Amino acid sequence: MNMPQDRHILLQTIYKREKDALIKSALVVTVGKNNAVTQWTVRGDVERDTLLPNKEYHHQIGIKGFNFGNNPVIADGKNNRINFLHLLQHLWPSCWKSQLKKMNASIDKSN
Repeated sequence: MNMPQDRHILLQTIYKREKDALIKSALVVTVGKNNAVTQWTVRGDVERDTLLPNKEYHHQIGIKGFNFGNNPVIADGKNNRINFLHLLQHLWPSCWKSQLKKMNASIDKSN
C-alpha cells in the first residue's frame, strides 16, 4: 500500500475506535440555554436495511383556509398553471394590502 492509503486506514481505525468508545460511554450532550435546551446521545450508525420504506408525505400536506378549487387554473392555450398570486396573498405574514400601500408611499416619497 502507498502512504495515502495507509494514512486513510489509520485514520479510519482511530475514528471507529473513538466512535465505539463514545457509544459505550452513553454520552449525553446538552446544547442551548433555558427553555431552548436540546439533548442528544451518541448512537451507532443506522443501517439502510433497518429503515422503513420511503413514503410520499405530500398527500398529507395542506394549507389551512385556502382552497385551490376557488382559485382556478389559468389556461392560456400553452400552459395550465395555478394562480399563485392568490396563494402568495394567503400566505403573506400580515396584511399585504397595507404593506403595499406603505411601500408605494415610500417609493413616491423617494421619487
